[in-house]
This record gives sequence, C-alpha cells and structure tokens, in this order.
Amino acid sequence: MAKEGMVIKTESTKASVLITRKGACGGEGCSKCSGCEHQTQVIECANYISAKVGDRVQISGDDSSMLKYTALLYLVPLTFFLIALISSYSILENKIGNFELASFGIGLVGLLIGYIIVKFIDKKFVDKDLVHITKIIGGLYE
Repeated sequence: MAKEGMVIKTESTKASVLITRKGACGGEGCSKCSGCEHQTQVIECANYISAKVGDRVQISGDDSSMLKYTALLYLVPLTFFLIALISSYSILENKIGNFELASFGIGLVGLLIGYIIVKFIDKKFVDKDLVHITKIIGGLYE
C-alpha cells in the first residue's frame, strides 16, 4: 500500500497525514456512476524521516500486516456474534415463546463482547508502526 498525502500534524515520531481516497471505480472525474466520490481521511503514521506540517509525503504499510489487522477487526466480533446466536438458538429452541428474537438479542451481546475484546487487542497494535512515511515528495509551496 503506497499513498500520497499532506502532513497536517506532527508530534515526536508520529504524524497525522491527510489522504484522499478515490472512489470505487478509481476514475478521474467520472460522472457516469455514483461510486466516484473522493473522501478525505486522516491516518496516523510513523514519522522517522522528520516530515513537517505542510509536506506532501508518500506513506506505505506492510500489506500482510494490514490484512491481518483488518481481519482481526472484522472476524473477532463476527465470530462471537455467530457463536452466541447459534448456541443460544439451539439451547432456547422451543423452550420459550419467542426464542428467535431472544437468540438474536444474545447474538448482539456476543457482538458487543467481540468488540470489547478487539478494543483490548487493538492496544497492542497502537505501538506497532503499521503505516509509516517513506519519503517527502514536496513542501506546501512547491
């Protein structure tokens, strides 16, 4: 993953970089579909090359680490939701009147537990530099 952006904030070895995400089709100015909107996003990056506020920079990240991190964020809560849903459905089946709704509610509790677990695991990734600034492309007035 290599993207370009503008440094908007720096502190010690970290920088906040504003990037523009292209639309779904990646077109430049395509007006034929509604998926071409460009959105801005701020990404926290490691700043080992001392980029300053206003610098245009290239940021990069390890694709396999990013994929693992993304899988963790989505699969842990989903797994807890499905386990809670399926197990409560099989336990409550025909024991209470509206067992489907109760199973769904228990599944949502499992989803919440999964998000809490991800929040604790996420603290481990905060210290890792998954995304870092690789080079300075230009300054604010270049």
